[in-house]
Amino acid sequence: MVTWLLNQIEKKHGKMTIKRGKKHTFVGMDIEFIENSKVKITLEDYIIECINDFKDDVEGTATTPADKGLFETNECSPKLSKENMRTFTALL
Repeated sequence: MVTWLLNQIEKKHGKMTIKRGKKHTFVGMDIEFIENSKVKITLEDYIIECINDFKDDVEGTATTPADKGLFETNECSPKLSKENMRTFTALL
């Protein structure tokens, strides 16, 4: 059924690249289908790429990506250099 559906989509929209299997990468996300209808999504490779592109020392650990001051602006924080600002906005 899946093959038939893909053929119908290709008839209408042209040839596609089709990948089948349990592991995929899509827009920076590593997606793995595991047992019991579960899916594991990680961004580890993308995060490492972002850190390497940023070029500043980044270290530390966190139990969650959210901070209690997530939506607060720290006016005392140093500003990004123009180069880092360009790098950061290019990643968005």
